[in-house]
Amino acid sequence: MGQELIEIATVEERLSRARAALEAVRPSAALRAAEAEHAELVQRVAALEAERREVEGRIAALESQRDELGERLARLRGQGDHAGFRDQSRLEAESTMVRSRLEELDEAELEAMEERDSVVASLDEVTAQRDAVGGTVAELRAALDVEREQRREAVRTAEAAWAEALAGLDPGLRARIEARAKRGRALALSIAGRCSACHMELSGAVLGAVAAGRDVDCESCGAWLVGEGLAGGGL
Repeated sequence: MGQELIEIATVEERLSRARAALEAVRPSAALRAAEAEHAELVQRVAALEAERREVEGRIAALESQRDELGERLARLRGQGDHAGFRDQSRLEAESTMVRSRLEELDEAELEAMEERDSVVASLDEVTAQRDAVGGTVAELRAALDVEREQRREAVRTAEAAWAEALAGLDPGLRARIEARAKRGRALALSIAGRCSACHMELSGAVLGAVAAGRDVDCESCGAWLVGEGLAGGGL
């Protein structure tokens, strides 16, 4: 019985390590950095797209104003053919003002179009950066998923070994071990004077009980301690 408990404690140790290894799987610093950079680039793309829309709206408004003034200028010129001297002078002055305003609108539209081209170029560049970093994020996440699945498989293997190790035990003892396992570690090995579950140093009294094969718990974590000196009694 003593050797069986040692073997079960060894299997449980492997299971505990496999679970800890799975729990320890975290996104790498590279993945966290890439995700942060990707999020920043997504925001920059959104801001540039909003800026592009705003500039294009200004261009459309300028074009509308230019069209309206162009129509007004055409009407003024048509009226000039039938106007008297005073009206002719007034119409010429107004036409001059409209033409000046049209020139201003043309310049403003040209500046807005140049601004739009600059924004579009920046948008294309940042979008390409976003897509490149997004590819890196996807690759790193895929690697993380692979690592997690490998650790899960190790846990499943250890759990199967644990179940197999318990299968041949006396039902009462098995129930006792399983009840302990629900509260944490059921069994732990006494290795070099320390508990394999919590790694705390064991007292002389506990080590003596382990060596004598008596039922004894770790004073720190409460695991049922077994070791090479375990005998068949005390269960």
